[in-house]
Amino acid sequence: MKALILSFLFLLTTFAIQAQQVYFSVPQKLPNNVSRYKLVGPSADGLLVYKWGDKVHYLEAFDENTLKLKWAREINMPKKSKILEIIPDRENMIFIYTVKEKNITEIFAQKFKYDLKPYDEPILIHSAKRRFGTGERKFKVQLSQNKQYAVIYMYDDFEGLTSNVQYWMLNRKLIKLLEGEELLDDLSMMKQVLVSNEGDFHILIGRSKTNLFGRTGQFQTLNLFSHNLRSKETSTQKVINHEDHSMISTRAEVDNMNDRIVVAGFYSAKSTDLVYGYYYAAMNSQSKNFEVQTWQSFDDDFRRKIYERNRSKDHIGTANLEEVVLRRDGGVILVGELFFSESNVLDNGRYDGFYNAREDEKQYSHDDIIALALHPDGKPHWNSVLKKKQYSENDQGYYSSFGLIKESKNLHFLFNEEISFSPNIKDIVLNSAGEYKVKSVINRKDYKLSFAPRYGKQITPNKVLVPGFNERNEFVLTIFQYGM
Repeated sequence: MKALILSFLFLLTTFAIQAQQVYFSVPQKLPNNVSRYKLVGPSADGLLVYKWGDKVHYLEAFDENTLKLKWAREINMPKKSKILEIIPDRENMIFIYTVKEKNITEIFAQKFKYDLKPYDEPILIHSAKRRFGTGERKFKVQLSQNKQYAVIYMYDDFEGLTSNVQYWMLNRKLIKLLEGEELLDDLSMMKQVLVSNEGDFHILIGRSKTNLFGRTGQFQTLNLFSHNLRSKETSTQKVINHEDHSMISTRAEVDNMNDRIVVAGFYSAKSTDLVYGYYYAAMNSQSKNFEVQTWQSFDDDFRRKIYERNRSKDHIGTANLEEVVLRRDGGVILVGELFFSESNVLDNGRYDGFYNAREDEKQYSHDDIIALALHPDGKPHWNSVLKKKQYSENDQGYYSSFGLIKESKNLHFLFNEEISFSPNIKDIVLNSAGEYKVKSVINRKDYKLSFAPRYGKQITPNKVLVPGFNERNEFVLTIFQYGM
């Protein structure tokens, strides 16, 4: 263990560029028994990074201002355990985890001190026995924005479909506040789980579109199932639907400031994956009714920003809605990305060797970022197309796409100019009027680092923690700080 801790020691390298500051850690070779990592984020004892493998669990704490390693410790967990969530507090951390034994999986919640000694005994939340013939059972945790409520939910995933969702809500004292089960029919798909700062629990459910061959993976109706913490009542509201359009991407957010729930996404006007426009719906949490429901096709000017020379197309190609950014006035900014992938039946390892799994050969293209600002009633405010072009193979797009940093007045889009070890890290700064500037943050050639901005974590209003690897496949942490 002592040798492991010594191998985790980090040093600091900093430099200032264009009123920004960047902190690097000295590269770290991951132990052979570690295959995954997660940026937990700020805690009372530093920035936490969780690393694990099939039989081991490690937790590290770094100084937020210098990235100097404060400590690295192994977590003593039961065999065949999986940590679902680590929730830091002032004096303790809450671990939510599962322990699997044959066909029985038990869910536990337990408090640990920062020296990783248990604060108290584990609390059994649920014991689930897997039935023969059911799909893969998945367990996840969703936190409220204020981190006061945690919902653990369990569902069977059978080829992307699920028949029911079981859930349990805990507070920071590990008291069970809610529990229930929502049954889904053959055409329903669970899309997202939401928890408000008041402790209300929601499941966004899509109603699948069908054709002669069965389900298409697209959906024409969205419903919201809700479980109210105070009244203990459950209800289901229709979010939005359309007879002709197919919804192919969706995201929802709880707007705690304006006491609303907003749902948005992209749609296709035909039975394809091509994006023709967006939809938006908003519900006041008190009225429990989606009073705003709107569909909007992309206009010529917007499509021209994307295609530039070819202006005859009535769509923008294939795209994913990545984020719904809430505005103070109750409006939103839809942040999407043009995306395309294709595969060949070959068995190749992944790009950086970090993951052990192998898969078919795939090509990934992550291109322009699109930003669509909407007023609270869903009417268009402004739109911007932020140009980029990224191509990679066999890495699941790990180094592609972008990281989003939300400042009070600007959005920052951090991304690799190209997927290699030589080009620049770019930063597109978008203001509240839809105007933007493109800056080069750092030239990676001198450091031979490959950053993964899409897996970064914003740790303060002006700092983002970004993971990455160097050419020797060693792990590196970086802090990008704005407004210096």
